[in-house]
This record gives sequence, C-alpha cells and structure tokens, in this order.
Amino acid sequence: INSMKLDPILADKSIPSGAKLVLWNLIHRAGIKNYAFPSQKRIASDIGLGERQVRYHLNLLSKKGIIIRSHGAENPKTGSRVNSNSYDLSNILRRVER
Repeated sequence: INSMKLDPILADKSIPSGAKLVLWNLIHRAGIKNYAFPSQKRIASDIGLGERQVRYHLNLLSKKGIIIRSHGAENPKTGSRVNSNSYDLSNILRRVER
C-alpha cells in the first residue's frame, strides 16, 4: 500500500481520528479481493473504542463513500454467506495501490 495516497483522507479534518483508526483497521484486515469481515466488537477491541463509537465511524466512512458496507454479505473469496458485516474497501485500496 502506498500510504502517501492516504494523506488526503488522513488530512481531512471532516473525518474524525476515530474513523481513521477504523479505516486503518479495515485496510489491515482486507483480503486479496479488498473485503474485510471483522465484527464491530473485534474492531472496537483492536483500536480501543466502544462498539457504539465504531458504528458511528463506520456509518461516516460509508456515507463519505470511502467504504461500502453490507450486512450478512457473501464472502467474495469463498462464495459462502457470512453473518457479520462485509466491508468493501475497493474504492480506497484502488486509490492507494496506484
């Protein structure tokens, strides 16, 4: 990942620091097809925020078009249905991989 391409997001004052931590956690967990499947509880535990804070930040990232969130989505790698949320990071990862 070319982290310098994340600079505009990291410098964006309209995105709270907690949302940036959530995004970084999702990027860290993204698989080969740019999807991540951690639970909100797992994200909260990883970055030291409460689950409500994580939900708030996920909603914000989704509204800004940085991530695409699906509930009970299909795992694109295996084709199986998952109960947790699915986070599509293609938009942001395409931008940073160039």
